[in-house]
Amino acid sequence: VGEKKTSAFIMEFGSTVVVEFSDPNNACYVYSSKTFRDLADWSDRRFSFRSLKNRAKVEHWMPHTPVPGWEDKFENALAALEVRPASRARRQ
Repeated sequence: VGEKKTSAFIMEFGSTVVVEFSDPNNACYVYSSKTFRDLADWSDRRFSFRSLKNRAKVEHWMPHTPVPGWEDKFENALAALEVRPASRARRQ
């Protein structure tokens, strides 16, 4: 990603794309697949932080906070977009 040596993990779950970063003190960015395709120049495999951290176009922005319960908050936000572990998706 950009000039730094930070990696971005880009995960597509159907119509949802989740972007997570390797360095601490970042946030998780959740986009619709269509919006995400329009954010980046796909001719190059290097992306800028600005393109991947576009809070104006994000569906959910989830900062990493070291308080209890943050994992549940993430799980609930993703579940609202139908992103769940396979075992939980089958039960619902």
